[in-house]
Amino acid sequence: MTILPKVPLSFRREEIFSPFFTTKKEGTGLGLPIVKKIIEAHYGQTEILDNSDRGVTFRMVIPILRD
Repeated sequence: MTILPKVPLSFRREEIFSPFFTTKKEGTGLGLPIVKKIIEAHYGQTEILDNSDRGVTFRMVIPILRD
């Protein structure tokens, strides 16, 4: 689990996953969109949890498939 203090909660949650959206001067804005696509390709979910004193927490959930 990663806590990112630099992502303001005022942004719309889906905007954070838009390609080329970044809050960094030298960021490409491709990291979270790529991660979300990979998680979804494995039938998982990406969640953004409010963590008011430290920023936000991104939780990636991937199901375990059994035969």
